[in-house]
Amino acid sequence: MRKKAVALRDRGTGMLFKRPKSPYWHCQFYAHGLPVRMSTKETDDKRAEKFLRKKIGEVLADVFKDPRRLRYEEMRKAYMADYVTNERKSLRTGKDGKVYLDKVNRLDGFFRNWLASEINTDALQAYIADQKKKGLSPGTINRSLAALKHMFHLAKDAEKLTRIPKFDMLAESAPRKGVFEREDYAALYQVLPAHLKLPVAIGWYTGARLGEILGLTWEFVDDDHGYTDLKKGIIHLLKTKNGDPRDLPIIGPLGLLLKAREAQRKDFAFVCFRLNERDERERIQSFRKAWNHACCQAGLGQMHPVLDAEGEMQYQKLRGPRSKRKPKLMYTGRIFHDLRRSAICNMLECGISQVQAMRFSGHETASVFKRYASIFNQRSMQAAAQKLENFHNQPLGATSVLPVPEIADEDLPVN
Repeated sequence: MRKKAVALRDRGTGMLFKRPKSPYWHCQFYAHGLPVRMSTKETDDKRAEKFLRKKIGEVLADVFKDPRRLRYEEMRKAYMADYVTNERKSLRTGKDGKVYLDKVNRLDGFFRNWLASEINTDALQAYIADQKKKGLSPGTINRSLAALKHMFHLAKDAEKLTRIPKFDMLAESAPRKGVFEREDYAALYQVLPAHLKLPVAIGWYTGARLGEILGLTWEFVDDDHGYTDLKKGIIHLLKTKNGDPRDLPIIGPLGLLLKAREAQRKDFAFVCFRLNERDERERIQSFRKAWNHACCQAGLGQMHPVLDAEGEMQYQKLRGPRSKRKPKLMYTGRIFHDLRRSAICNMLECGISQVQAMRFSGHETASVFKRYASIFNQRSMQAAAQKLENFHNQPLGATSVLPVPEIADEDLPVN
């Protein structure tokens, strides 16, 4: 029996078809001599036909973006533009004036010049292995993977991609619970450079975030502008992480530090500044190395050599032909955010209510604040245990001890 003849399609019109287990129509057309297949995301054949004609029109107008030609650099550009447009607070500005993100810079070193179609599960596993070899923690690796995943979603929303690879995140360690005791803070304060004493003191006494402290300007502190009266001990902090303004208390020596710094500012806008080699005032952008060095001096941190997966020591890049190889070092110890945890614990310990402590700290929900409260509870248990130990270590007769009542056998619990 002869097969029925099938009418041929007109050249350049593409085709629609359905795939098993998919409710959507799929289309196929040619771009730059290569076949392209994608889902129309339409269940109606008329709408699917309209989608197909739109894509063919993009090809004829030479504006169609072939997913197989999309590169990592283009996805990165869209990702950074999204951050700039939405004014994300995690953006950093380099000395050259360009914005950057550490989590994206780590991706650049591995995926530069890659096609988006080449970034699959195997490529992601290779990236994870490469970052582990460099001594990076699972949390740091996950931040970069999350950024790359966001790049793919932005590309898909812009109809530049039809596929997103599967991202398997690494298991991270429990949230940090480091705190400063009063003795720890005193030891650190003694070894800090002069220009860092004020920002560290603000973090210790108020629990403000590092970005909020470094972005603080005198217009929010100088009472001549009607914002803050140092005599009343309040700083009106307007530039916060969540955008909600809040008040910070000026406690103890903090007021004297602010007044001393104000006398040296000479109309400089930012509260936290340092003097450069030309005796000019500069805003403090970051002080990670100085912080690590001071913590090591105070016995609150250590520098460890970085080892690869095989246990071999890693070395820094040579700066010149005569420079000597120096091992890479990694810091472990107290971080600046531990001051924030310490300030909140101190607030709770002195009897401030959780509601008022949340107003000082800027926490919007109690769920996040509970992490800090759990640290305070642990400190309270340790203090209670120490009191109990001191009680039992007292000699007989030093305190009144109630006699232990005798328990009859019939009063014992039955298993």
